[in-house]
Amino acid sequence: MTTLYITYSGGLKQVIAQHFNHKNIGLKKTENNAPYLTGTKQNISISHKDKYLIVAFSKGKVGIDLEYPKDKEKLLRIARRYFCEAENEKVQTVADFYTAWTKKESYAKLTSEGLNSRVLEMDTYFDSLEIDGKTYYYTTDFSLDGYLITVLSEDKKIEVKNLTKKEN
Repeated sequence: MTTLYITYSGGLKQVIAQHFNHKNIGLKKTENNAPYLTGTKQNISISHKDKYLIVAFSKGKVGIDLEYPKDKEKLLRIARRYFCEAENEKVQTVADFYTAWTKKESYAKLTSEGLNSRVLEMDTYFDSLEIDGKTYYYTTDFSLDGYLITVLSEDKKIEVKNLTKKEN
């Protein structure tokens, strides 16, 4: 089961404590700057934008991204420069761009590759993909004040938990 927490920025320690029922779980980073947990076999992926923080935990690999679509023609020029030809045929709006972009980011986080040229040029217009013999599913049907969230995991269904924390 993949669990997605949505909270306000700065709440990462509280999210980890709540998810693991205050057990002694640590958070470290790889040399590629990818987060990982100590004291558990679960995986973690983190994304933040503006006031929001989202955290995904999963028994398998997981990648997430959070973006706020902005109406800028510059984004379509970026797509034409970095996205593959098949993808550019489908990216016609800012919403299309951010759907593709969050899929690329979640893939890059799941694989710990980062946004290299291979990831940027991959076609994202599919609902699942195979990595190392396992099938991973994209989930993008979350609503958060106009923000777009994409999760890539082995689970087709994602459990979402909204946490309450006062904004500063």
